[in-house]
Amino acid sequence: MKTTSILPKILLHYYHYALISEKIMIISFLKRFSTGALLGLILGGLSWYNSKFFGHSIPLSIGISGCLLLSLLCGLIIAKFGYKGLESLLNSFYE
Repeated sequence: MKTTSILPKILLHYYHYALISEKIMIISFLKRFSTGALLGLILGGLSWYNSKFFGHSIPLSIGISGCLLLSLLCGLIIAKFGYKGLESLLNSFYE
């Protein structure tokens, strides 16, 4: 009669669960970072447009690099602290 241990089956089950959980965390991180980057790109584009509207022209290379930097920072803030982190940061400008 062959006896098999149930321990390897349990460990294998938790290993697969950990892999799935890690994939979900990575996908969630990428979604939040993409949302933050898009929001930062929109904010950078609006500020660049407003600078032209008010007669202070920003050069193309500085405008694009500023928009990309702002989108990267917003993406990292949302990925790390969530949407409330960026919301509290933006609300602090009005207080």
